[in-house]
Formats: sequence, C-alpha cells, structure tokens
Amino acid sequence: MQVPQQLNQKKSDNAQQLDAIHALMHEGKYLEAIEALSPIVKAMDKTHPTDQEIFALLMVADAQRFSGLVSDAYKNYVVASELDPTQLKKIEPHIIKCLPDLTKPLDAPVFEKHLIEYFSDRSFSNRAVDSLAVKLLIKRYDLTNDDAEVDFNQVISDQFFLSAIKHLVLASPYTESFIRSLRREIFLLAVENGIPSALSPITIAMAEHSELTEYVIPVSEDEKVLLLGIQTLLDTHLIQGGDIQELLEPLLLYLMYEPITNLKIYEDLSSDGIHQWPEPVQSLFENVWINPKKEARLATTIQTLAPINSDVSLRVMDQYMENPYPRWKDCLLYTSPSPRDS
Repeated sequence: MQVPQQLNQKKSDNAQQLDAIHALMHEGKYLEAIEALSPIVKAMDKTHPTDQEIFALLMVADAQRFSGLVSDAYKNYVVASELDPTQLKKIEPHIIKCLPDLTKPLDAPVFEKHLIEYFSDRSFSNRAVDSLAVKLLIKRYDLTNDDAEVDFNQVISDQFFLSAIKHLVLASPYTESFIRSLRREIFLLAVENGIPSALSPITIAMAEHSELTEYVIPVSEDEKVLLLGIQTLLDTHLIQGGDIQELLEPLLLYLMYEPITNLKIYEDLSSDGIHQWPEPVQSLFENVWINPKKEARLATTIQTLAPINSDVSLRVMDQYMENPYPRWKDCLLYTSPSPRDS
C-alpha cells in the first residue's frame, strides 16, 4: 500500500508547488514561473499525463506567451490540446492568439488549420497574419524560383490557398505574380471551356481576392479584349431584362478582374433570389454587390459635422472613395492577457 501513498504525496506536493507558481504568474514573474514549472513538465509521462501535469504545461505556455516566447507557447498549447482533447475548446483560443506574434510559419500539422481559423474570424486583424501566409505559400510553391514548376491541380485544390486569397491581401511581389499567372490560366481555360466544378471554388476565391485588393493586379492586353467581350455580353443581356443568374459563369470570370459596379445596369440590378444561389456565390455577391449598396444608403444618413471646403481634403477624399485599398473587413479586438485562473 506504500505506492499509492507516495503518489498521493507527489500530487499534494505538485499542487502546493503549482499554487506558488500561480502566484508568480499573477505577479508577472513569467520567466521565474517557467523555470519553476520546467521540472514538472519534463518529468511528465506523455502517455499517461495527470491533470496537474497538463495544467503545468498550460501554465508554461501562458508564461511563454506573456513573456514574448510565442513560438514555444504555441507548441506547448498544441501539445496540451493533443494530450487532453477534452480541453481543446478551452485551449484553442489561446493557440489562435499566438498567431499574430509569430514571425515565421511553424512546422506543425495543425498550423494551417489554426491560420485558417484566424483569418476566417473577422474579430481579428488579418493583416497581422498576412506575412505568415505569404511565407508559407512562397515555400510551398517555391515562388522565388523562376524555373519552379507548379502543379495547377494542386493549387486549385489547396484549401489553405483558397481560404488565404479570400481573406488576405498576400502582400508580396512573389504572391502577386503567382496570383496574376494563376488568374490568367483559369480565365483562359474557362473562356474556352466554361467553368467546370473543379474550377468553381478557385474562381470565386479569385473574385473575392480582387474585390479585397481593389482590383490592383495588372491585366494583360489580350485579357482586356476578352473582358470587354464579356462585359458587352453581360450588359446586353441585363439591359434586355435577362436574369443575371443565367450568365453566372461569365459574371464570375468578369469579377476576377473588374468590379460589378462597372456594368452599365449595375444600379438597376436586383438581388432578389440571391438566397437561392450556391452558398459560396452568395458570400461573394454579399461583398461585391449587396454590401456596397447598403454602405451607399447608410452614407446618406451620416450627418456631416462641418462642410469640407479644402480642395486638398476633397481630392484626398475622392481618391480614397474611388480606391480604398486595402479594404477593411475585420477589426482587432484588444484584450488584456491574464494568467490562467484555474
């Protein structure tokens, strides 16, 4: 009966030690807390960790995050969530909060999943993780190598890339050139053969990215010729009273390059029935069509505190209203970090 007594004594000792370390955390002595917790974490049996040991690991991760050791914190949060999956929902918000402070992508199987969760949540600032996504894509597709061969089928089915271009600017000459080349290939394929189901997600994602970046990526002369033909087709069809959904494919191709506001009949377009469209298309048209109209209506209700008479101010305002790049579709909610309470 001696072994259980030893185990109980160890648990009691650990509990007292964790209480003392918890006090250090509240005092902001994070490095001291990490040092004190290290023996407990190192002695942990990862095949059968105790609740106290997992708690100690989470305290280490908290202390690392608050002291700027964000990469180590991320890894320890992930390990803790894997050791005790029942705590995943509690731990994952802490994992996500590490991402904007990382300086480079991490080689972890769940890293891309966490990034996608981050920039799909509009309560976070996507600009904070843009460089992480850029670095990841540059490495994956060897974008700094002019002679690199990229598998087209791999790209159009890459869920991380599809999500990234919908939510991020991806500010880099390498990613911009990559997106421009990919857009052209998709466009020419679709003009020739229509948009097969395999190309539908990437086409919609490209249209989302173009709207997000205010259509800043250059267009070649031969693409401009084809786009003019598509615009004429759309304008003619809509002026004659045709249903916009009947020309959804050419409209999606057009939106990879130009805003829907460039269509002559834009102001008269009706969004009736849009809820019956495929969900990804609904989301796109919410951004490029319905929301701008809502914003225009709301703008008329906002009172001006004082008239703007400065010529410079008026020109700056016109410039921004014409091209407010990059668009703000998310916000950063600042929260005060606090040590783990339980």
